Amino acid sequence: MKKNIISAVIAGAFFAVAGSAMAAPREAVDTATVTTSVLATSAATVSVTPNSGSVSVDDITTNGVDVASVDVSASGLYDGPTGADLKLSVDANHFAGGQYWKMVSGSGESFKVFVKTDWQQNGDNITLRTDGKTSVPTTNIVFSTASGNSTVSPGDYSMPVTLSFNTW
Repeated sequence: MKKNIISAVIAGAFFAVAGSAMAAPREAVDTATVTTSVLATSAATVSVTPNSGSVSVDDITTNGVDVASVDVSASGLYDGPTGADLKLSVDANHFAGGQYWKMVSGSGESFKVFVKTDWQQNGDNITLRTDGKTSVPTTNIVFSTASGNSTVSPGDYSMPVTLSFNTW
């Protein structure tokens, strides 16, 4: 009987400890809301097609002579949360500063051009806002000689450009 009483006392102590652990007050509490943004799957497509030109060495020193152009178009466009645009940009090696880009030969000779367009000029890029548009029809963007160019050697001069669709 003594064993039964001791066993009952021990069992009662375990139940009391377990019960008090379950009923303990919460000492600190914090809550958080987790948010997941589900973004549109882009079906947008953009296209840039070069239109090479031929000019004389004398034309390079004349302001406003068209030397090349690109045709750009886009489809499947959509609005971003606060805006969207098409951007035609040039890399740092083909940016001449200000609003001027440059055509460069394989030997490193170059001449400055400016972009003839009604798109927004932003130094090394031009942009067209596309809010509310689902497409941009083929648009010709022309590159023309800038004033102040020196005579250059005959040869091929190039300028890679990148067209992108951007939302923000």
